[in-house]
Amino acid sequence: MCSGRIANTTTGYLTWIPTFRTRRRVDGRELAIRLRAVVKSNIGPKSERLVQFKIAPLRKRTRKMFLFRDEYIFELVRAIVVEVPQQGHATYVFSRPGNLDQWVRDYARTLKDDLRKNRANVAKRLGFLGRVMHGRNPKTWLRDLRAKVGEAVDYSLSVEAP
Repeated sequence: MCSGRIANTTTGYLTWIPTFRTRRRVDGRELAIRLRAVVKSNIGPKSERLVQFKIAPLRKRTRKMFLFRDEYIFELVRAIVVEVPQQGHATYVFSRPGNLDQWVRDYARTLKDDLRKNRANVAKRLGFLGRVMHGRNPKTWLRDLRAKVGEAVDYSLSVEAP
């Protein structure tokens, strides 16, 4: 359907502007998606100014990554995470040390059992914060891991959809 409206231009003349009307209803979720896309395109996907619009900016999470035996060691901003990417294993979380190279050397000489039982005070020396078990729900694992590491936790991710 084509209709028109009268509009004032800067010159003061009245003009006829044809407009096309669509009778499509847009729900709030779609409007929010469109608004976020516009904000990200104007500000940039990595800008910290996105936080004021309740949009998480893209951030570089790991600084360094090591492969040690069958484990991955990730250096994050606030912590060190040691991960064996297999079901039934736990993710170990450590506080971030001053000297990462020395920490990796100390970790290489440590057994997991010594770490869990804190033999010879090894857990304190390495800055052991805890471990997160891999469960059936990866979203719950991620929520628990973020809580241990100190990142903001989105609790809506831990609820399973019916």
